[in-house]
Amino acid sequence: MPYMEVARGVKLYYEDWGAGPVVIFVHGWTMSHKFWSYQTLNLPPGMRTIAYDLRGHGMSDKPFSSYSYQEYAYDLLHLILGLNLRNVTLVGWSMGAPICLEYLRLFGPERIAGFVSVGGAIPKYVKSPDWPYGLPPNTIQTWFDDLHRRRPEWQEELFNRIFVNPIVGSATKRWIWTIGMQASFPAAVGSLIALRNTDFRAFIPYIRIPFALFQGAKDDITLPEATQWIHAHNPRSKLIMFEESGHTPCIEEIDKFNAELTKFVFSLTT
Repeated sequence: MPYMEVARGVKLYYEDWGAGPVVIFVHGWTMSHKFWSYQTLNLPPGMRTIAYDLRGHGMSDKPFSSYSYQEYAYDLLHLILGLNLRNVTLVGWSMGAPICLEYLRLFGPERIAGFVSVGGAIPKYVKSPDWPYGLPPNTIQTWFDDLHRRRPEWQEELFNRIFVNPIVGSATKRWIWTIGMQASFPAAVGSLIALRNTDFRAFIPYIRIPFALFQGAKDDITLPEATQWIHAHNPRSKLIMFEESGHTPCIEEIDKFNAELTKFVFSLTT
């Protein structure tokens, strides 16, 4: 099994398929590379797909560390350098999207051709007087309380909530829950702290590469209004709505998602 050492004593598990334009999939909170199975299996063979597990998640090492977006971004940098990748398209779902944003903020567009946010490039997650497109602070606090007191039950409730398309059945929801419970408790807590504290609003206008915003129209985890705000504040962005999806268009509308992703990736090579 392939592993990449990204820091002393920290190895990330990854899967590397195909040849062609490189796409790196960055999963969300408590997920793993398995979340992207419907993409790595179904995308055209003329594309190289790399899906990896964030530290603390899946089959990667689970150190006791900060689990900040900065730490995740440095891990991603070491993965890209270690595999000597260039002209990469980053695809981040949910928390994976702000990890990609942090990467771009810290290291710029070198080696990166484009970026796709999947229900996740929200500039600021918590609602405030100057930001109406987030979740209320008491909602986030309840998430912390439930994570500390009844993690299995709460994650089941959360993962049931992210799907709205009736095509997604109970077996898929159970599969996602099983993946989610593999993440370490420090990773789950640290990532949630990063989600609560980060504000990318000032950075959004300075993204200098083409990027696409894949947004579920019925998403109540990452509000469509937040994604529309990004689109209005950076002319390089392309907004693609998934009308039958909640937070997971890559599972709820697989065919449309894969077609739009393929179109975007190959548009970067022309």
